[in-house]
Amino acid sequence: MVNLSKYHFLWMFAKATGVTPHRYLVDLRLQGGADQLCTNRAMSVKQRPEMIDTTRVSVDREMVLPPGRQPSLTGCRSRRDVGLHQDFDNTRSHRVNESLNGKVVIVTGASSGIGAATVRLLHEAGAHPVLAARRVDRLEALSKELDGALAVPTDVTVPEQVRALVQATIDRFGRVDALVNNAGAGAGSTIDGTTPEAFLDLLNLNVVSVVTGIQAVLPHMRAAGHGRIVNISSGATGMPMAGNAIYPAAKTAVNWLSQVGRMELLGENIQVTLLLPSMTDTEFYPAGSLPAGLVAHSPEYVARVILRALRTGEERIDIPHGPEQPDFPSAA
Repeated sequence: MVNLSKYHFLWMFAKATGVTPHRYLVDLRLQGGADQLCTNRAMSVKQRPEMIDTTRVSVDREMVLPPGRQPSLTGCRSRRDVGLHQDFDNTRSHRVNESLNGKVVIVTGASSGIGAATVRLLHEAGAHPVLAARRVDRLEALSKELDGALAVPTDVTVPEQVRALVQATIDRFGRVDALVNNAGAGAGSTIDGTTPEAFLDLLNLNVVSVVTGIQAVLPHMRAAGHGRIVNISSGATGMPMAGNAIYPAAKTAVNWLSQVGRMELLGENIQVTLLLPSMTDTEFYPAGSLPAGLVAHSPEYVARVILRALRTGEERIDIPHGPEQPDFPSAA
């Protein structure tokens, strides 16, 4: 039996705040395996029809059901098994494989690792990457490598600098087509092994900067009538383990912000994608500190998946653990 009490509360809240029933989105992300997950989603529509206008129900935020139709269970599999979120009947309303040629894409944390790999691939694809990071010398070198790509030294924990980054992009190109919120830092620590000050610093960098970046680009994306935002989280958010309390906690907040952001911008042609890399061989792990026996992906592999997200605007991509899968970055 599915407990829908919290959804009834949300339904009443939506009505009280002016959200019309036909725009209400049903998403039962319950525990217990892929088959039960899919069954519960279907039951949510069948068991409480008085709560939902079934002519306009959006299951998993994107699929719109025609009159009288119930959601099919086709395509329901676990995210981590297939590496991406599966919608009912494999329907994806924003899954348009757009060209990146000429697109203006801001990438934070661009001076190394996944960010540097991403801007290189964007340049190869004919896009205009905008490089943002704190390390000026690395930004300048990368800008020269990429034929003078716009590089804006930016500390994403300082809102004024983030707004200046976006304004510099507008001044150069007149628009912002996409934002990749990649800047961040790791922190392997137990709960009692950190300080409030260190935790707040990490939250400011890994979480608050995501909000700041989105807020800075949204007015320009809305004016243009389109946009794509890719938020980089971590596969560690799905694997609680002792001794790794702080970093996944921060990235879990990014997961939530991405899901809610996608809902809030659903009707504005601005797609928010949540991307969860597996272990990646970057400065996150100092030389020689990669855990033995685990496979680390290259930054270039993750960057290829980021470009996929920028092309498709899909909701969520979990990069599967284990050896790299050559076809996965283009498997949309």
